[in-house]
Amino acid sequence: MPKRLRNYPVYLAPKIHGHMNEDIPEIYDEKRNEYLDPNNIDDKIKIYKRQVKGWFLDRGSRLLRGENNGFVVIMISASYIEGVQQYIAGETSERNSRDFFKRGLERIFSLSVDDEKLNDFYKQVRCGLFHNGMSGGQVIISNESEHPIDFSQTGTIIINPKRFLNEIRNDFNRYISLLKDVGNIDEREKFNRMFSVVQ
Repeated sequence: MPKRLRNYPVYLAPKIHGHMNEDIPEIYDEKRNEYLDPNNIDDKIKIYKRQVKGWFLDRGSRLLRGENNGFVVIMISASYIEGVQQYIAGETSERNSRDFFKRGLERIFSLSVDDEKLNDFYKQVRCGLFHNGMSGGQVIISNESEHPIDFSQTGTIIINPKRFLNEIRNDFNRYISLLKDVGNIDEREKFNRMFSVVQ
């Protein structure tokens, strides 16, 4: 969920800062030299796009240039899956994290696998990295794998970090394009309801 404004300046996204001036929100985009309205859906989309790209996806892409960064790239990428699924559904994943993550995983990667494999990915990758600080024993990182996710070996999940992040980036770009289209009323309404930087 988005960062919230305070009565002192905070960055809501790279080069977008704001604060509450008494009860009036003030948000400024330093990059575009413009003020943003936190109640305007198009400005909300700008903030969201800058948050996800600037703080996460662009950082993941830079890490791919180095060595031994596969796990952290997957961690950055996996953090996107449940979050975006909440905006798409128009509801929080609270107490239903596994289902939201699995739906997002299936949708983003066009997976046609049984529920057991999705559960394994959730436990081994998402829960492993975020709860234990390391993926489960089934996970293998391979920069040579032809697929972002490969379940073809029994009891093994092979992930290509570059392809995995690329699919996440592609999904994000599609979602932003969908939100910018004023004809997508339902999708925009769900996002608008979920995304707020004002308390």
